[in-house]
Amino acid sequence: MTKHNNILDRSELFMPGNVPITIMDAEHNGNGGMHSHTFYEIVYINSGFSLHTCNGIVKVLATGDMFAMRPGDNHSYNSAHKIKLYNCLFYKEAIKWMEDELTELMGVSRLFKNGSMPWKKVNLSLPERSEAVMLLEKMKWESLTKSVGWRVNMKTLLASYIVFYARVYGREYNYKPELDNSYSKYIYKLLEYIENNYTKDIDTDDLAGVVGLSPDYLTKQFKKGLGFSPAEYVRNYRISMAMEQLKNTGESINDISNRLGFASLSLFSRQFRSIIGMTPTEYRKGQE
Repeated sequence: MTKHNNILDRSELFMPGNVPITIMDAEHNGNGGMHSHTFYEIVYINSGFSLHTCNGIVKVLATGDMFAMRPGDNHSYNSAHKIKLYNCLFYKEAIKWMEDELTELMGVSRLFKNGSMPWKKVNLSLPERSEAVMLLEKMKWESLTKSVGWRVNMKTLLASYIVFYARVYGREYNYKPELDNSYSKYIYKLLEYIENNYTKDIDTDDLAGVVGLSPDYLTKQFKKGLGFSPAEYVRNYRISMAMEQLKNTGESINDISNRLGFASLSLFSRQFRSIIGMTPTEYRKGQE
C-alpha cells in the first residue's frame, strides 16, 4: 500500500504534548497514489474538481463537497485539476470527552462504529461553506498561536465541526422534500442525474426539465452552489472520466470520446485541451 507523501506517521503530524488534531490545506493536480491513514479525516473541497476513489467507490469531487474517512480506508485522488481542499485530521481520543454524544449523530455513527460504511459525500450550500471554512480556520489559528486554553478550544471546535458534518449529512441523506424549499435539493437531484447520464448529449434545457426550473434560474442557482454552470459541470465531469480512461485503458481516443457523449473527436480534443492544458494524446503519453 502506498503511503501519502505528506503523512508518514502519527509523530510527524501530532506532536507530543499537543492535541491529536491537525488542520491542513493542500492542492492536488494529476494522480495520487492509493493510501490509507491511521487517523480519521474529514475533507472539505474549497475549489477545483477531481475523481476520488475510496474503498472501490469512484465519485467526482467539486467545489463545496465534503466527506469523511476512517482509519484504514483506501483512497486516492485521480485526474485532479487544481483541486484545493482542507483536511481535518484527528485521532479518536480528541473527542473522548464527549464520544458517546457525538457517535450517536447521523453520519458520525457510521464513521466511528464498526462495520461496513459505504463512502458518501455531501455538498454544502453557500452559507454552510462559509461556516465550514470559519471552523477550520479557527482550528488552524488555535494550533498556530497556542494561546491560553488552545488545547481545550481545539477539542471544542473539532466537536463543533463534527456536529456540523452530521447536520449536513442528515440534511442531504434524510431531508424531507416537502419541508425543504432551498435550491440545494435541486442540486442534489441534478448531480445524481448527471452521474447516471453523463454519456448522453445532455444540455441545460434537459437538466432544467429534470427539476422543473427555467434554464436561466437553474444556471444561476447551480453556479451559486457549485461554482460551475450546469454545462461546465457536465463538461468537467466528462473530462474527468476521460482522464481516468486515458490513463487506465488502452482504448482509442475516438472510442473514449464517443462513449462519453462528445459529438465529435475534434470537440472532445478542444474541450480537453481547454480544461487540462494539453491534448488527450499528450495526456496519455504523460501517464506512460
